[in-house]
Amino acid sequence: MTMRDVEGVIAEAVEAGQLNGVESLKGWQRTVFLIAEAELLCDMGADFADDYAAEFLADGFAAAFRNIGVAEIADLFVDMGKFENEQALAAAVSNRLGYDYRTVADYVSRCMDRPSERNE
Repeated sequence: MTMRDVEGVIAEAVEAGQLNGVESLKGWQRTVFLIAEAELLCDMGADFADDYAAEFLADGFAAAFRNIGVAEIADLFVDMGKFENEQALAAAVSNRLGYDYRTVADYVSRCMDRPSERNE
């Protein structure tokens, strides 16, 4: 799969999540959408608690960042109840601490190489 192909499926996953909601996504698509959503919310200075339940922060967002290998950000989602953690989370995601676009693209590429993931 070429980088252009990966960029295309990433864009499609984000668009599908925006149009149909995160519940409509599975597997790698859900991971990609939640990372993009976290980046957007942090860049806008939005409060995750306004849009997502606390258990979803731990189960959804944290899992997405763990999937791409960024445990530090995942742990901050799990401990969202403290103001300091919210500030640290916003800074970590806004600065893409421990990951970049290539990290996400490589994750998607690996998933797409698995036959069971191609159509999810």
